[in-house]
Amino acid sequence: MNLETCVLIVCADWCGVCRNFKTIVKDFHGCRVTWVDLDDFEELPGSPEIETFPTVIVAKDTAVLFIGAIKPNKESLEGLISAVTDRAPVPEHAELGRNLRSVLIKKSF
Repeated sequence: MNLETCVLIVCADWCGVCRNFKTIVKDFHGCRVTWVDLDDFEELPGSPEIETFPTVIVAKDTAVLFIGAIKPNKESLEGLISAVTDRAPVPEHAELGRNLRSVLIKKSF
């Protein structure tokens, strides 16, 4: 499975901001958008501590290009994706990048 550029958004079911953001953001710019519950994300080896919702991870194949919080609107996400698509991977998140494949495969069904 070639993941290409994908976006994971770490959120919590109880978070109203995340629920609203989810209704706004769908697949776009050729990127797959996957929503991951905080509890599931924390079980993933190499996952950093999440302090703010929503936290966005942009990855290309198994390389993490960005991880952090953004303003929960479509424009911010679009700008982020455009800015980081050709960026070098973030080395401290190499383990997370290798483990993202399992999250994406589970969420495909």
